[in-house]
Amino acid sequence: MQPTIRDIAHLPDFIQFVDNPSDELQWAAVGSDGTAIRHIDKPSKQIRLNAIHQNGMAIEHIKNPTDKEAYEAVKQNGWALFELDINVDKISEGFMLTAIETTPAVINRLDCEIDIPEDVMFEAVHHNPKIIKWITNPPQSVMRKAVQRDGLVVRYLINKETPLPQSIRQAAVKQNKLARLYLTLDNRRLKKSKTVRTIKQPHTDSSQQKEVRAAVRKAKTSRQLLTKKEINN
Repeated sequence: MQPTIRDIAHLPDFIQFVDNPSDELQWAAVGSDGTAIRHIDKPSKQIRLNAIHQNGMAIEHIKNPTDKEAYEAVKQNGWALFELDINVDKISEGFMLTAIETTPAVINRLDCEIDIPEDVMFEAVHHNPKIIKWITNPPQSVMRKAVQRDGLVVRYLINKETPLPQSIRQAAVKQNKLARLYLTLDNRRLKKSKTVRTIKQPHTDSSQQKEVRAAVRKAKTSRQLLTKKEINN
């Protein structure tokens, strides 16, 4: 019994058991789950695109994808960037930006694997300031752009050992006065951290001080007696 379009739409993986599925069944399968294209032998260009539009990760199951297919996949799901058959350091800036705009967390993985070009980071935070939280060590130009777009993202920048530059703080407050609340908390944190690092001299109570002075006097007297004995001899 041949499954219906509705059957395949509900169970897209079942298409693997259908001999020579019709275009309609293929459409139903990839329209429901793009990755079901892995069960289709030699899908047409339109089926491939339809699968990608449903789930960008379907690009993993498409042989020799075209630039258009790769772009559409990354546009649908930023993580598809890492399914392309190219080295991460060879990925174009355009593809990076598209992936980041679609799936902001992608920049965190890119940051771990390559040195992201500064202009890519700049454009990324211009599009979505909150992306700054995924960048480990953003340059000042990128931090400034982020807080100029949304002053409250300063909260992602203050939890660092290095104090935030004054110009970044001022830009954040200028964009949103509520950013001052985060900066006040950061000032307290930095002050507390500095206090903890300060080495304090150990406290000596009066009784200990007396014992120390007595020991010093005794040692001094002993040296004087020894010196007189040597002179008499």
